[in-house]
Amino acid sequence: MTDTTTDRSTEFTSSANLSDADRYLLFSSERRRLVLDVLSTESGVVALDELAEEVAAQESDLDAADEQAMERLKTTLHHNHLPKLADADALDYDPTSHRIEP
Repeated sequence: MTDTTTDRSTEFTSSANLSDADRYLLFSSERRRLVLDVLSTESGVVALDELAEEVAAQESDLDAADEQAMERLKTTLHHNHLPKLADADALDYDPTSHRIEP
């Protein structure tokens, strides 16, 4: 995990006024930490497909060329990780257009 992820995590948790337990649950997922790490290098809106490709590139056990694995990744980002991060005000996610804004 990079220092950037740690800095962003601290920034988001303080602005969202999360309890320690909520903060732990939110950032206990390596994938959510990866999402924030990827988004820390972006300056504008990111498409779900683009985010999934970047996350897959950083996850050692995921092959970005495997279409089924990429669909599973996009599904878990869309239904699980991005809504949780959006609820904590860590990012903005539009589930209709599949656009993420850091």
